[in-house]
Amino acid sequence: MLDHHFIDGSGVLVLTSDGQLSAPEIKDLRQAVETYLADHKDIHGLLIDAQSFPGYEDISGFVSHVKFVAEFHKQIAKVALVTDAKIPQAAGFMAKHFMHQNIRHFPYAERDSALEWLSQP
Repeated sequence: MLDHHFIDGSGVLVLTSDGQLSAPEIKDLRQAVETYLADHKDIHGLLIDAQSFPGYEDISGFVSHVKFVAEFHKQIAKVALVTDAKIPQAAGFMAKHFMHQNIRHFPYAERDSALEWLSQP
């Protein structure tokens, strides 16, 4: 299940998943982001809290995720990838070459440092 919530007053969106990502979960996330952006210029930061990388339920989950990133990446100022998994670390490295955001990887034990970094202007 993909959990998503904004930290009140900070403009930081936190994503946490305890299972494989699915298209309906990405759709729910999309709706939450669209609702937030209707009242805000952008998302100050995105914290991806993934102790391990759960993968995708099926190809539609992957496609939905890629479309979400393509649609919203310019409206997210910073991304903190908090994980000890190797695949997302590589994804974060590659994403730096395709997207304009400031993207940083944090080991899972440094989640608080990631939130602090996202909260800085």
